[in-house]
Amino acid sequence: GSCSAPKPGSDDAVTLGASATLTTSASGNVDFDSTIAGGGFDLAVTTGPAAGNVTFDGNVSGLTNITVASGGFIDLNGKLTASGNVTFTAADNITIDGAIDPANVTLNSSDDVIVNAPVAANTAITTTTIINSIKVKPRCVRMPLSPVAISRC
Repeated sequence: GSCSAPKPGSDDAVTLGASATLTTSASGNVDFDSTIAGGGFDLAVTTGPAAGNVTFDGNVSGLTNITVASGGFIDLNGKLTASGNVTFTAADNITIDGAIDPANVTLNSSDDVIVNAPVAANTAITTTTIINSIKVKPRCVRMPLSPVAISRC
């Protein structure tokens, strides 16, 4: 896929021109310091298994689906909107500090899932932790049609 990528060290926005897959090797991090405009495309971000982190500091809008697989943590600090699925899988914490509003939300962590901002889904919200806890602030999960599935293995 293609995207109008900012220069290293800049705070320029990213605009997708097609569906895009970003992959790091080893322990590389992926940091989005500004907004992402999805243009109706999909975004997939995968870090290496050796603790690569993914951070979204700006709003993410206009995506169809977003899939993030992190060997480290995932930190969402801006609002995320998508018409399809939001899937976050992390070996470390998943922290939601920006609102999420898609059709489906799946948050899978081998550590904590921390929800500090509203998460709304039209169809389903699924959250799983392998070893630790799910922490949800009151009134942060909204879903009009079906139950919320929260599990701890």
